[in-house]
Amino acid sequence: MKVRYEKKITVEMCRAHPDAIFVYGDNLIHKGKALGAGQAVIRDEPNAMGIPTKRLPSTKDDAYFSDQEDELKAVRDALAEIYKRAKGKTIFFPKDGVGTGRAKMKEKSPRAWARMNEILDQHFDIQNAGYSSSPKP
Repeated sequence: MKVRYEKKITVEMCRAHPDAIFVYGDNLIHKGKALGAGQAVIRDEPNAMGIPTKRLPSTKDDAYFSDQEDELKAVRDALAEIYKRAKGKTIFFPKDGVGTGRAKMKEKSPRAWARMNEILDQHFDIQNAGYSSSPKP
């Protein structure tokens, strides 16, 4: 798989590259694409795949991940599905990262943040913004 980092991923980009996979930060209920929803505006495109980074599309305290087991599992499951679908394809990944903005994952859910980034690094060779991995031998 090939990775392309894009500053802004749009619906038009998804439609222009139907054989590629476009990754965005999602929530557990897969809702929300209003103005200010970030990359989730691509949610309804068939080649868009979300990585859960929040519980809900809100800024209330209960909307954020807090390293609960169901959150860690949701992240792992989403990444496994992306990995299966992305074989032999190009992955478009947000240059500003996933879990870095509204989700505040590094602050609110450090275990899920670290695990997501380890998987992205080890299995996709993706360097998520705001994450520093150990140097590779």
